[in-house]
Amino acid sequence: MAAFQYQPLDRSRKEIRLLILEDPPNPSRAIFRSTTLKCRMIHTSLRFSPRPDYYALSYVWGDPTPVINIEIDGKHTKITKNLAEALGSIQKNTNYHVIWADAICINQADNDEKGWQVQQMIETYARAHAVIAWLGQSFNHSDRALRDLDAM
Repeated sequence: MAAFQYQPLDRSRKEIRLLILEDPPNPSRAIFRSTTLKCRMIHTSLRFSPRPDYYALSYVWGDPTPVINIEIDGKHTKITKNLAEALGSIQKNTNYHVIWADAICINQADNDEKGWQVQQMIETYARAHAVIAWLGQSFNHSDRALRDLDAM
């Protein structure tokens, strides 16, 4: 299968890329066991409406080495383990299917694009339907602790 290639963004339209997560083939299986995360990538404008409701993902990059394969528009690329865990959890546990995540929605190999995309990050987060803060996989009753905090 071919490698994923980024299509250029239109700077004059303040475009961003969004991932559309496909439903997992078997929602009861963990994403990393036997299936590859599949998604589509679209461009949308921050300047013009309408744009799809999207969720901006805030997370720690962790180890920057891309190690997990994902499929975008039928082509393969690699992302970091922490991003893969976040996207897999979102896909499995929520109805939030349109996601903006900087490491994959910004072409990290294009310094010019990175520069102007970073400059408009405040607007990218502000125009999101909501921001998802990924704290990592749950462990030792951390889900319960967060529910208790939310109830306070």
